[in-house]
Amino acid sequence: MSMRRRSVSPVLLLLAAVAPACGGAVGSSLLDGTREVDAGTPQGGDSGPATRDSGAGQPVDAWTPPGDSGGGVIDTGAPVDVFTQPETGPTGPAVVCATANSSQTCAPGQICCITGDPQNVQTAVCDNDKQSCQGTVVSCATQADCPGGQICCGSQQTVNGVTIYTDLSCAQSCNGQNQRVFCDPNQQPSACPQWAPSCGPSGLLPGYSVCQ
Repeated sequence: MSMRRRSVSPVLLLLAAVAPACGGAVGSSLLDGTREVDAGTPQGGDSGPATRDSGAGQPVDAWTPPGDSGGGVIDTGAPVDVFTQPETGPTGPAVVCATANSSQTCAPGQICCITGDPQNVQTAVCDNDKQSCQGTVVSCATQADCPGGQICCGSQQTVNGVTIYTDLSCAQSCNGQNQRVFCDPNQQPSACPQWAPSCGPSGLLPGYSVCQ
C-alpha cells in the first residue's frame, strides 16, 4: 500500500514560528487594557522611595523683631534697674547758735561761727564750712549733741593776754587746763566732772553753759 506525503506550505511554517513570540510580547505589555507601571518606582528617575517631609525633628526659626539681629532675642524695652546710692544729706546735731542777745538753731550738719568780743558785741552765724570761720567754731553745745557718750569740749587759746575759745567739739575727754566741758544746766545729773561740778553760764561765750 502506498502512502502519500502531505506537503506543508512554507507560509504556514513561518506563521507558526512567529505566533508564540508575538503572543508573549502582547501578554506582558498589556493588562486590562492599561499599561503596566511599576508603582514602587517614582517617575523622573528617582530610585528612592517616595516620602513626605512632615517637618518633625526639624529646627524652627525663632521670631526676630525687625532690625534685631540678636538671634531670636526679643527686646522688651524694659528699663534695667540701676542702683543709686540715696542721698542722706548733711549729718550732725542741730547746734544752738547763740549770743548774749540772740539764739537760733543751725540745720543738721552746719556749724555756728561766733565772732567778736563777748564784752562788747558778738555775732553768731550758721555756716556750712568751718574752715571759713574766723572766730569760734561751735559743733556742739552740750553732751546731747555728741554720739557714743562723748562730751562737748571747748578748747581755749590765750593770745596777748586774751583768752578765747577756738572751737567746741565732741571728744572723749577734756583735760581741764586749756579745755572746758560745756553742759546743759537743765540736765540732771550734769555731764560735769568732779574738778568742775557746777554747770553755769559761760563768760566767754554768752548763751552757752560750761562746767566750772
